[in-house]
Amino acid sequence: MKRLLPLLLLSSFQATQSHAEDSFLTKGQSLKSARAVIIAKGWKPVRNVSERLTTEEMLYRAGYQEVVGCAMDIGQCILLYRDRKRRCLSLYVSGEDVKRMTVAGWDKRCQ
Repeated sequence: MKRLLPLLLLSSFQATQSHAEDSFLTKGQSLKSARAVIIAKGWKPVRNVSERLTTEEMLYRAGYQEVVGCAMDIGQCILLYRDRKRRCLSLYVSGEDVKRMTVAGWDKRCQ
């Protein structure tokens, strides 16, 4: 989780909507809505089987098995998706309750 903190902080500044193919995402969009759109656009969740802590476990049990990790102290998590060409889409979400999590940003880096 400690390794995620720098990534999450960096991502909050670098995640942009500059890619035309990413224009289906918006900051503030609900996690549920964003995930549905991502999957509809052909991206597949990348299942994470590593050890999960509190927030990761909560997301995992809610069906978000693509959670890479969360930084508890800033309330952000990373979820990972891949397309048919094996490109990555990292989705950064904010919030402590799965039902209220919203998109904070995204980028094309593999986590």
